[in-house]
Amino acid sequence: MAPSSRIVIGSMSDSQKLWRSISQISVTQVTSAPCSFSIDISDPDFSLTDGLSPILAEGKDIEIYMGYAGKMKKMIEGEITALSVRLDDGDGLSIQAEGFDALHKASRGSK
Repeated sequence: MAPSSRIVIGSMSDSQKLWRSISQISVTQVTSAPCSFSIDISDPDFSLTDGLSPILAEGKDIEIYMGYAGKMKKMIEGEITALSVRLDDGDGLSIQAEGFDALHKASRGSK
């Protein structure tokens, strides 16, 4: 069985253009702190830059599923909290979306 993943952003499931450009998805699960995720997107020819804003934006709800074909597990349900853009001479443009689960909002301002 091959590893598989699925991303739902807002009410949109996997935009094909976005999906083909994802180079890495990571989810960090912690028992006593907010869980987090990051998604790295490669856009060397700038074809996604203008079209991403309706899909990827701070505050958008997101669900990330990982597993194997037919056996996917929801790894995190949360919110995009940051977008970073890098421009590299060799690799072109890359975008990173980061975020947290709902515990992030609940724990802000607490000590």
